Amino acid sequence: MSSPRTPLALAILALLHQEPVHPYEMRRRMRERRLDHALKLRHSSLYTTVQRLQDAGLIEPTETSREGRWPERTVYALTDAGREEFQNWLRELISEPVREYPQFAGAVAFINHVTPDTAVELLKARASALETDIAATEGSLDKLLEMGLPRYLLLDADYLLTIRKAELAWVRSLTESAASGKLSWPLEGTSDDT
Repeated sequence: MSSPRTPLALAILALLHQEPVHPYEMRRRMRERRLDHALKLRHSSLYTTVQRLQDAGLIEPTETSREGRWPERTVYALTDAGREEFQNWLRELISEPVREYPQFAGAVAFINHVTPDTAVELLKARASALETDIAATEGSLDKLLEMGLPRYLLLDADYLLTIRKAELAWVRSLTESAASGKLSWPLEGTSDDT
């Protein structure tokens, strides 16, 4: 079976690269490190991904325990193949850019299907939402750094913050171009549904 190459699988392998843990603890640590901002973290997908990694021979159960009335917890560890896969995959992801397909880029490709006035209104709303998100993320990062969390554990959030800031600058520029008439398209002066 091939390795499940998803952001969640990478996060699980990274956690297990540090030490064996059970899925509940993986989830707690991912949230603590704010990895849920960089990947979709759902209870069911975590357990499914753990199973897929085990089926691929990349992780293995090392012990099962029960505390009180809590359900059994299985602790997982990396196999030698898992350690090798993690290192190779991580090196590949860091060194080789890949084309990603963000939804916003898809929407912008069809912006000419709304009037320039509507586009300006929508872009202003997006800029406002980005400003709010940026301020919240900066506040969270500052708090985590003040709490003593090492900066290297926050690099993913810092990267996403930088991307958000760049997007905000671009959205503001596009808004200005559309509002000033420097950029226009065929729907100008017509209704959005024509």
